[in-house]
Amino acid sequence: MLTSLMDYLCLKAAVAEARGSLVGKRFSGVRMVNPREVLLSFGKNGRLLLSIDPDRPGMYLPPQDVNVKGTRAVFTDLLTARLGRSSLKDIKFLISGDRVVLMDFAAGWPHREGESCSLVLEVMGRHSNLLLLDQDGKILGPLKPVPKSKSRIRPIVSGTRWVPPPKRDGVPIDNATAKDVPDPAAPNAVGILVNHILGLSPRVARLALNKTGAKGKEGLAAALDKMLRESDGTVGYIKELDGHLLLCPFSVEGAGGDSIRKFSTFSEAAWQWKNTAGSRKDGPDEDPPDTILRDLSRVQDRIKRELDILNKEEKRCLEHETVRLQAETLLINAEDVRPGSEHVTLTHPVEEGESVSVNLDPSKNVRENTDHLFRLARRLRRGLEEVKKRKSLLADSRKELERVKSELAAGSEKGARKFLQTTSVGLLERSSDEKGPRYPGRRYQRSGFTILVGKSATDNEKVTFEAAGPHDLWLHTRDYPGSHVVILTGKKNPPPEVIHEAARLAIAGSGAKGDPAAEVMITERKWVQRIKGGKPGQVKVARYRSVRSRR
Repeated sequence: MLTSLMDYLCLKAAVAEARGSLVGKRFSGVRMVNPREVLLSFGKNGRLLLSIDPDRPGMYLPPQDVNVKGTRAVFTDLLTARLGRSSLKDIKFLISGDRVVLMDFAAGWPHREGESCSLVLEVMGRHSNLLLLDQDGKILGPLKPVPKSKSRIRPIVSGTRWVPPPKRDGVPIDNATAKDVPDPAAPNAVGILVNHILGLSPRVARLALNKTGAKGKEGLAAALDKMLRESDGTVGYIKELDGHLLLCPFSVEGAGGDSIRKFSTFSEAAWQWKNTAGSRKDGPDEDPPDTILRDLSRVQDRIKRELDILNKEEKRCLEHETVRLQAETLLINAEDVRPGSEHVTLTHPVEEGESVSVNLDPSKNVRENTDHLFRLARRLRRGLEEVKKRKSLLADSRKELERVKSELAAGSEKGARKFLQTTSVGLLERSSDEKGPRYPGRRYQRSGFTILVGKSATDNEKVTFEAAGPHDLWLHTRDYPGSHVVILTGKKNPPPEVIHEAARLAIAGSGAKGDPAAEVMITERKWVQRIKGGKPGQVKVARYRSVRSRR
């Protein structure tokens, strides 16, 4: 038996019940039930459990006859210090239809009587979190810190300003009317309803469609309105549907499936549902359907960005024939080129009456310029083949993504979960089935050169001292810890765009991501040595030069 997660309507019922029983009461203590659950006490009898456990994230009111044990922790000490002597002013949603709850506390902690604080509960599956904010929205402390190394888009650390989760498209269920909902008889009505109405999971959407009968869009809108109005915390059901235990804050009669049990209050049903033993068999970190949909949308955006980059790279690589023509023209008309020239216009070697313009490096002679153009043409041709392979892989990923999104909208999450676990859309990264040697670290291709990036200290050790040869180029951000980056040169000189791409990757994999003046050391690997007795990845560099990434 599987158990679904607390959706918006359940959280709405929990908020309504907590608001009615706790708002206006004085904060009296806090305990850490486990690393992911915090129990707040109000007055003599008021208690509120806030959970970010990926199995059961949400807000719960424990029954009075249940003893919930807990201990002190750093986070609870922070809450005690900042919320002491304060009272709960309000509990509300940040955005209607979304699962972010704000608990506002009146000022009360010693010597700061004019300041207030807020607790923010983000109910987002395995991404759930609980944060304490000051009156200016600055994070005083999170229950689960999320450093930049884990989330570049939305890090959550003390001392930074809290940024709400990205808004989703759709109409909040609180404002939904008949014009906002699909025809119940339409194909994939469940998926359309979930995509257009905020606050609905696929299973709750199915319940709403089952309640509609033959009344069409007006009936569906009325069913949603009834479910919304009943989600006030005064009733609770635990219902079996498709092998899942579904927590419902509204009447489930006539909605299909088998009703397991009815409770006099929603909090009783929620507490029973939360503590259902052995209910989860599919792993501890399952995401709710709306979180999965959000992750799929992010992957879709990333695929689009990478395709845009690849299209630009393809356009550049398509110039390989033009570059080769310039090289051949320069070779044939070498005697007509004046030493030190920066630009020449020469007779076309085939087309009568046509000419070919060639830009030159004045510091090189004609032969050196010719060799450079021939090498560039070969690199561009190889790069074009690599770009086409990568575009084909991304096109396949995009088709698969559309398929699993359709399945998710129809109520099946298996394909979407598997896709998120197995898909890899790293920028210009080599595919796992591509022939060639197996290297440590992340692998990137640029203009025919392979770039390796260490993912950990042990990986840095392997990238530098196992994969790289003495004459391969080694890069590392100066004065910051981070990834070792190696360009496998094959005893060739990488062009500037390859070096700057490697420098960009070195900065992206270090603590210098926010430093606009960051420098990157570059040297041949032979000048990099292990530190005797040092940890894996710790090295000393005998000589190097510095480069900056083109941002």
